[in-house]
Amino acid sequence: MHDAALVDRFLEMMAAEAGAAGNTLAAYRSDLRLAAEAMDGLREADEGALQRLAEGWASLANSTVARKAAALRRFYAFLHEEGLRGDDPSSVLPRPGQRRALPKILSHADIDRLFAAITERTGPRIPAQTICASRPWSSCSMVRAFVRANWSPCRAMRCTRTAPS
Repeated sequence: MHDAALVDRFLEMMAAEAGAAGNTLAAYRSDLRLAAEAMDGLREADEGALQRLAEGWASLANSTVARKAAALRRFYAFLHEEGLRGDDPSSVLPRPGQRRALPKILSHADIDRLFAAITERTGPRIPAQTICASRPWSSCSMVRAFVRANWSPCRAMRCTRTAPS
């Protein structure tokens, strides 16, 4: 069976069994077509060919690499499950993780300004530092709300403590 017919059969399965959306099917079709061109065919490609293909993705965004690799992994799993291949060479394909931005950290001066502003708003009744030190699980939401309202670019105040049971 020719690669184009295998891809069509695979995409029919994706639509029928996995409920893949039209955009997903179009992206998978495009990714599989480009991979077939780069490797001179999909059906007979081995781990080495897939490794070389993946090396060519080095300049692409992680999300693009993840989508291309997912399309090929699912395609080769499909061929293997259908008995059209005796193996699944896709284990060599990369699995890039999502890059998460590091949290913005408040400097000591920022924290001092934050506590001063809280004290200015609430008065000297109970200093903000005392509240945060004695009951962090109840005050962190207040501090977070204040930070968001007054320092919108800074969303780094995160409380990892939980209230005692």
